[in-house]
Amino acid sequence: MNSAYGTRDVWQWYYVNGRIVTNDYAAKLESLKAKLFGGPLLSASLIVSAERFDRTQPVTPDMDEFMQAFGPVSERLPALLGQETR
Repeated sequence: MNSAYGTRDVWQWYYVNGRIVTNDYAAKLESLKAKLFGGPLLSASLIVSAERFDRTQPVTPDMDEFMQAFGPVSERLPALLGQETR
């Protein structure tokens, strides 16, 4: 995200209908599928954000380090919710 005040990196994942998606529309579709076909209604969003001071770098080093320490989102996010991965 860019503004007059600087640049902010934002990464977002959704856990919907037992799946991990990164797109808003895919999350809405998975939610609809869960409601229509009786899937799990549990959903969550993981958002990681940091201000980027060097616009020449493709990603904020702190975010990259944090996500390396956090581990694979596909495993960690369902585990935090007490769910198994598909």
